Amino acid sequence: MVILYTATIFLSAFLIFLVQLIIGKLLLPLAGGSPSVWNACMLFFQALMLAGYSYTHFSQSRLGVKKQTNLQIGLMLATLLLLPIRFTASTAIPEDPTFWLLINLFKSAGIPFFILATLSPMLQLWFAHTGHSRAANPFFLYAASNTGSFIALLAYPFLIEPFVDLADQTTLWAAGYAVLTVLIILCRKSVREEIVEQNPDLQTTPETIDKATISKWVTAAFIPSSLLMGSTLFITTDLAPVPLLWILPLMVFLITFVMAFSPKNLPFWLIEKLAVAAVFAFTVIFGLDFKHRLWLTMPLHLVVLFAICLYCHSYLARSKPSVRNLTAFYTWISVGGMLGGVFNT
Repeated sequence: MVILYTATIFLSAFLIFLVQLIIGKLLLPLAGGSPSVWNACMLFFQALMLAGYSYTHFSQSRLGVKKQTNLQIGLMLATLLLLPIRFTASTAIPEDPTFWLLINLFKSAGIPFFILATLSPMLQLWFAHTGHSRAANPFFLYAASNTGSFIALLAYPFLIEPFVDLADQTTLWAAGYAVLTVLIILCRKSVREEIVEQNPDLQTTPETIDKATISKWVTAAFIPSSLLMGSTLFITTDLAPVPLLWILPLMVFLITFVMAFSPKNLPFWLIEKLAVAAVFAFTVIFGLDFKHRLWLTMPLHLVVLFAICLYCHSYLARSKPSVRNLTAFYTWISVGGMLGGVFNT
């Protein structure tokens, strides 16, 4: 059962990241490939992630898990009718393409992306209702989710884009979505309506999440999101205008998420020291203005990004609530991520 859920959440994350790259390949050449346009795309997808996480949270609280599973299957089957994703530029592109870009992002991939965005917290919630021995702590599946995103990030520029044209990419993505739908149906069969006895977290009344905890969650998600966009813009604009370099900060961001929610993360005391050392090193070296030394400046930015993201993401992993508040936890994380995108964009 763990293998089934891990594979399903891995594939969902792989597809959700892959569709961002495919849509970027379809739209960015028309809107301009500048980092600011890419940041606008990231903001759009962060907003849809928040919408998906919020839907999971409220549908679970209003419908219950069993009815939620039935509704999710129906939504995924209905979305198959919208695939494969297609885009044609039917209107003139304005001088400032931001709003044009957002509208066409929604029209081309908004609904499929939204459905996929619901799955990471939803599958963890379903797993918590299976009666499995690890059901009391389904948060380990979040590491599988971020691993899927990381693999998609590496696979697209090196294995998919050079060998598969865009039309075939969208067709293959639709096939992957169909496989994911089958896996979701299989996962649904293991979900129980009643709270499982083996999971004590699900037998108690949900703990109240105080405002201070929520603020810390939002802040701990806001900082890495903001740093990711800021470092991407700086590296690809001020240091070296090479489009492929945007992959590096995103790789660092995803690696820290995988590490933070993995049981084999670094000790937290060491993570704290690394974050403090990175901030001091950055402050000193940046003050000396080494922009002309690319071999030094770029690794420095990536190391600082890694250290601070790992600290913030590890804090989130350490402060995760009981399973009862799983969906609220991910919703507030998504709020922080989107606010980081808004701040930079």
